[in-house]
Amino acid sequence: CGWNRFYRNIPRFAKRPHPAELTEADKVWLAGMAPEAYPPYLACPMLFLSATNDHHGKMDRAYQTLERMKEGTPWRIGLTARQRHHVGPGFDKTLLAWMDCWLKGGGKLPETPGASIALDADGVPTLTVTPDRPTSVKAIHVYYAVDNPDAVSRNWRDGEVEKTDGEVKALLPVMDVNQRLFAIANVCYQDGVVLTSQLATAIPADLGDAKATDTHSLAIYDGSDGIGMWTTNSPGTDPIPGRIRTALKPSVGPDGRKGFAVGGRFSPLTYQLGDPKWRGPDGAKLSLDIATSKDQTLVVAVLEPHREYRKAVALKGSPGWQTVVVSADELGETKTGLPLENWSSVTTLELTRPGKAPWAGEEVRFTDVRWIAQ
Repeated sequence: CGWNRFYRNIPRFAKRPHPAELTEADKVWLAGMAPEAYPPYLACPMLFLSATNDHHGKMDRAYQTLERMKEGTPWRIGLTARQRHHVGPGFDKTLLAWMDCWLKGGGKLPETPGASIALDADGVPTLTVTPDRPTSVKAIHVYYAVDNPDAVSRNWRDGEVEKTDGEVKALLPVMDVNQRLFAIANVCYQDGVVLTSQLATAIPADLGDAKATDTHSLAIYDGSDGIGMWTTNSPGTDPIPGRIRTALKPSVGPDGRKGFAVGGRFSPLTYQLGDPKWRGPDGAKLSLDIATSKDQTLVVAVLEPHREYRKAVALKGSPGWQTVVVSADELGETKTGLPLENWSSVTTLELTRPGKAPWAGEEVRFTDVRWIAQ
C-alpha cells in the first residue's frame, strides 16, 4: 500500500499538515523503492479490496496511490464500511468478476462510481453519486464521516438518501460547517458485484452558504437500527465466497429490547465517541446495558491517539439486563495508571474481556449505550 516510511502518521487530509523532514537518501528511496512510486509505471488492471478503517492500507492514501496509476489503466476499489482489516460480503463477487474479466474475457465491470459533495438549495451538504450502468444497480449505500483526518478511527455514519433517478443524492448534515466531510458510496449491482465510489471530501463552508442542521446526541446506540455503527476487530481478511464471517448480529434480549449480540473472542467497538455528534460532554458518565447468563468480567476501554484507558467491571450471570456506568476518572491509562481527564480526545469505545479472552457463555447482548450528563 505504501506511504509507510515517512507518511504513516501524517494523514493525507491533516488539519495542520506538516511536511516530512527528508534527507537526500530519503528522497531517493521515495522515488525508486517506496510502493507509492510504482503506480505511474504499472499497466496491469488493479483491484484494491480493503476496509475503511484498516490500519495498514489507510483508505485516503489508497485512493492517492490508485490515482497515480498510468492514465487508461483500469482500476476499481472496494471498501467494507466501518471494518478494520476485513473484506465483507459482496466483495467476494467483485473479486470473482474481476478475475473472470481479465483472465477469461468474461465482460467488463462497471466503472468506478462518481461521487461529489455540494450544497443543496437549503445549504445542507449533499453527496451526489453517479453510478455506471444505473439500470443494473440494486442498491446504493452512502457513508460519511466528520472532522477526523485519521482514517483508522473515522466514524462512518449512514447518509440519508434523498432521491434516486440515475443518480443518488444523500444529505450529509453537520454541526459545524468548518469541519471537513468525507463521503463514499458502495454501489451494489444486480449480479452481486459491489464497487466503492470515488472518495469525496470537502469543507462545507468552502462550498458556499452552508448551513449546520445537525445536533449533539446523548444517545449513542439504542438497538433500533440493527448493530448501528458497531464493529469488531477483523473477523477474517480473505474474501472467500460463502465463508465471510460477521462477528456481530442484531438480537432481541430480555424484555424484548433490541440490541446486538457477540460471542467468542470478538470485542465490539465503535468510533462514535470521536464523532462531534456523539462526543462525551464534560463531566458526563458513560452508561450501557448488558445481558449475560454467566458470571464474567467486562472491560470498558476507550482509546485516544497513542493511549488506551480501561476499567474492569465484574458482572453476575442474570436473566435480565445489568446497567454499567463509568466516569472518565475511573478509566486508568494502561501504562501509567493515570485517569482519563475528559472525553474530548477519545476516538474509540471497545467492550472486551481481560486479555481479550472469550466471552463466558454462548453470547452476550448490549443495548442502550448513552451519556448521562451532569
